Amino acid sequence: MLSYLFTSLMIATTGCGSSSNPGCGRSSNDAHSPSRPNGAAAASRTARICPAPPAGAGPLFLPALTAATDLQVSRLPLADRTGPSGFVIRTARIVIDGTRTASVWSDEPQVAFRLADGRSLLHESNGPGLTYLWDPIRRELTELPHSRLVAVPGRGWLIASADGRDSLYDVDPDRAHPRLREVFAQPHATIDVVGVLDDQLALLVRPSLPTGALDRAATLVCVTGPGTHTRHALDLPALAVPSGDAIRGHRLLLVSVPWRAFDLRGALLDAGISSDLRLVTPDGSLPTTDVSILDLDTLERRPVGNAIGAWLFAAQPHAYLDVQWADGAIVRSQWAGESTPTLVEPSTERFR
Repeated sequence: MLSYLFTSLMIATTGCGSSSNPGCGRSSNDAHSPSRPNGAAAASRTARICPAPPAGAGPLFLPALTAATDLQVSRLPLADRTGPSGFVIRTARIVIDGTRTASVWSDEPQVAFRLADGRSLLHESNGPGLTYLWDPIRRELTELPHSRLVAVPGRGWLIASADGRDSLYDVDPDRAHPRLREVFAQPHATIDVVGVLDDQLALLVRPSLPTGALDRAATLVCVTGPGTHTRHALDLPALAVPSGDAIRGHRLLLVSVPWRAFDLRGALLDAGISSDLRLVTPDGSLPTTDVSILDLDTLERRPVGNAIGAWLFAAQPHAYLDVQWADGAIVRSQWAGESTPTLVEPSTERFR
């Protein structure tokens, strides 16, 4: 199953200055960790882990990460209809740059992302859903399978099936055949984008377990082109990658799971909601995670320290923990509220 990292929980860290983080200041660097290597030197290895693309292999063809603002997309409302449960379904014809298409969009807002050849991918901005490919030369809008988008840092959007299973896609560059093109697939597996390694897309693949737990046997996959890749075995006991931008040089950012003071099997059942809608455990503890860095050249894992999060209440109570590299684009969930991520400096391998 292709998943967002930690799909079972919303995860972020509440930062200093927020009233929702009484534990602020307890996120600490490991006082007993060995001397850190110079970050720049550690990041500049001469040997490659991901090989160069094979001869003739084309690059991934991905929509840009930034939304296109010059594409005029509007909707021509159609008559409302009533769904099986009695709720009203509002739909509209899609109109692009004055061209009324035959395609129908729901009441959800849409956003467009440009491809290098001038075409655009249209997608529902609120999550998995309707996806279309617009060709401004042919003035054609092609419906694609229901999808969700997965960011590749600095590169663009990969496309995943809306049910999150087994496969990642880019867009076929052949505009005569508007369709998705398979980039990587593995049945019965959890597939996560973890960043860019040696200028190639890097994925972390694990077997899907019935319990939802993380198998310690993980595979680092270097995607050197659509359908071409190499594999590297990793042993990650009770460790997970906290974001889709977790690689710096040949270093992989990791966090421990499950988090202390939070039992994935159901400690929430014994927790209560405080007056300010923070979830508190019976002993008042906050969720924590151990942060470390895996050197992909030596497979040595170096401790960074302990990050402390918060209990938040949105659609349902959840732990919120988020750890990111400090030099990346800081990505915050819509559920983060006033919280801020715990940041790790690449140069020192310590918390900012």
